[in-house]
Amino acid sequence: RFAPKIKLWLEGYHSSGWGTTLESITAPTSDNFIFGANLLNLHGLYYSTDGGFFEWAPPDFHFRMPYWDDEKSWLDKYKRLSQLLSTGKHRADAAIYYPVSSFDYGENQKSCINTTFSCAEYLFSKGVDFDFIDHQSIENSVCEDGLLKTPEESFRVLIFAGVDCIRFSALKKAEEFLKNGGKVIFCSITPFASDNAGLQDKELGDTISAMLMNPNCILAATDEIAFDFINKKVRRSFFPEYGGNTEKTYVHTRVHGDSCLYFVRYADKGSICRFESSNKFTYLLDTEKGELSLLTGIKTYDGFSYVRMPLDGNDDTLLLFTDEHIDCDKEINTLDDKEEIIKETVILADDWDFSLIPTLDNTYGDYYFPAGGMIGAEARFFDVAESQDFPENYEFFSLPYNRSEAIIKIDVPKERRALSEFVFSSPEVLSGKEFLFRGEEYKVKTEDLDDRYYYNASEYTESLYEQGHHGLKGKLYDDNIYFSSDCVFFTYVYAPEDTTAILITGNIKPEFILLDSIPLEEGTVKLKKGKHLLCVSYKYDRDEMPDYRNRGNIKRTSVHFVKENYRKNTEHLCVSSFSNPDYFRFSSSPEEKKLFCFRFNSVPAFSGFTGSFHGKLIKAYNNKEPMDISFIGQGHFGSSEYRATPKTVIPEVTEVVFFIEAEEGYENTAVIPCPVSLSSGKGKMHCTDLTLTGALINFSGKAVYEKKIKLEKLYPDERFYIDIENAATTINIEINGKTACIFTHKPFYADITEFIKNGENEIKITVSNTLCNHYSTIPSKYSNFPRDASWGLMSGVKIIITEKSL
Repeated sequence: RFAPKIKLWLEGYHSSGWGTTLESITAPTSDNFIFGANLLNLHGLYYSTDGGFFEWAPPDFHFRMPYWDDEKSWLDKYKRLSQLLSTGKHRADAAIYYPVSSFDYGENQKSCINTTFSCAEYLFSKGVDFDFIDHQSIENSVCEDGLLKTPEESFRVLIFAGVDCIRFSALKKAEEFLKNGGKVIFCSITPFASDNAGLQDKELGDTISAMLMNPNCILAATDEIAFDFINKKVRRSFFPEYGGNTEKTYVHTRVHGDSCLYFVRYADKGSICRFESSNKFTYLLDTEKGELSLLTGIKTYDGFSYVRMPLDGNDDTLLLFTDEHIDCDKEINTLDDKEEIIKETVILADDWDFSLIPTLDNTYGDYYFPAGGMIGAEARFFDVAESQDFPENYEFFSLPYNRSEAIIKIDVPKERRALSEFVFSSPEVLSGKEFLFRGEEYKVKTEDLDDRYYYNASEYTESLYEQGHHGLKGKLYDDNIYFSSDCVFFTYVYAPEDTTAILITGNIKPEFILLDSIPLEEGTVKLKKGKHLLCVSYKYDRDEMPDYRNRGNIKRTSVHFVKENYRKNTEHLCVSSFSNPDYFRFSSSPEEKKLFCFRFNSVPAFSGFTGSFHGKLIKAYNNKEPMDISFIGQGHFGSSEYRATPKTVIPEVTEVVFFIEAEEGYENTAVIPCPVSLSSGKGKMHCTDLTLTGALINFSGKAVYEKKIKLEKLYPDERFYIDIENAATTINIEINGKTACIFTHKPFYADITEFIKNGENEIKITVSNTLCNHYSTIPSKYSNFPRDASWGLMSGVKIIITEKSL
């Protein structure tokens, strides 16, 4: 802190996840700057994100974020703040001893550290600007005029909080400071050991006793007592007088020649604060808008200026006191008691013209593979129904979007038996998701595997797709078995014809395998055409560690049936078995299912979908109206690509239903190997969380809301304000073709008077979200989905018309 031109670097917000908003980091960033930071580095500008499977403690706050265009105004604010806080010198009332000596040699290191930082936090919250000081700076300081002067700063009070061990030379300098009119506070305890004579240091004790006889020195039992002492004994450079936040008010002060800059947070608008300054002019520096305003109505007395605070407590209030006259954008009279009276509130009707703007450029495969083009709206979550015909009513079941499909699992007791002794009364009862066995010693349950966040664990080694502490690293594993206790897994393996297969297993070998109740060994297997019941038993061993990935509680392994001379999938970011005809497919049912019905809610002005399917697209409906279907050709991953187009484009969100005649071995959502692309135009939307409307839950980009409204400007002193109660994540408002304001955080309230004209006005509100929505379908604990997925214009919009009171 005492080196000139020092830069304090804040590397911010790594590991906060892809759903991190600018609003969520605004207050912490401003707080860090008022604590002393003057350089901001937002973590994570990645060269590539490799199909969404490379992460290093996400997010990436830069051009990949849909809100990047709006973020530039947010960054400009902190560029200005960085410049301001990098000039001049810090002026603090208090110096708090940084307790290295106690940490190195003291008896109660933890207590000392806690006491020091507790005192620092408390005093700063009460508007006492301080800096930490080390023993070298104390020893090399100059004591005069009641100040402890270092090359960069001058202090009025020196505080030792919880310090039990001290450099004797530093204490002697504190004694000199006290004799020259300075103030010294010992918090909680006084030092009882030093480098002078260790614990039995009589000279140390005598020095402290003599210091405490001085009325300008105190042993304060609590932080509150220390604060009261400062208020009584110290001429504070800043003091919140009355009418403001009594719990927390922060200040950071910098001097440059005869000018002084005060950075204040949490002092309520309208409250009175006292600043040590008698300069001629007081200016308000708005770092958010880049505006400079002259404040008038400032009262001065005894070297202090008394200011009625002009901004909300959550804003960054920067006041420059100087004798230099500066040309300003405007003038603000802080004593103007004339309130703005709300003359009229115009509530905009909740029916907006609505369209989407894609922002994710996937030319190089940054977001998923296959690479190419801009990523628009897509359908990824479906309701599914199984059918052999086309009934009018479907009994859909939903696959929860934050869970993988349930795996049926059986806990095996300690007294184990050979499963071949069991006789199945029914292989599976689908409605109850359970198996029926003879004998009640086998407990049946359904196990949900959460492959997006952790699986019943707090460490990354417990995640099904663990990659490391910093996120995904482009690794996919062929595991399809996960267990944390003695388990038996059941499924059906499908053979399209009589054939010979090879059974291969992973690093953890099964206790035994049964195929159609016949014990099976790893190697060559004869399979008849059709489906075969497969039972695989594993005995859990917590200490079994065939590889690093199995060091945690969750064990991972695999079971696959493959063709002779099989080849693994060579597609990038695909497991070996994915859409691979050399692997035999598993099924949850003994029946050969062929026809599957899928349902999803579309986007406004839906004009069709393009999808790749392992099967044939038979029929498609948009709000129960048949759609035109065309076959495009071979799709991705060996699938077939189709286009479905509605006969009528409906402005609102519609329900889309389509039927797939699946290829053998594919069922449910496995029929759809990649997202279904949706096309749309300009439609209609009301104010709501867009994740609740359907496919927009997966869209990362911009949503445009447009409306025309008639307004009249009758009097010169009328002001027009736009007020949005709730929206996410950033908002860009254009009025009559001009940008009126950009919001990156609340409040969403702004003066738009200069953009309003008499008659019809065009209002365009563009809302941008985060990458959380797009990354809803990757197995990353940093996706933040669904916690941070909400987005859109979520509440009504008002135009408030005011005039000044008489």
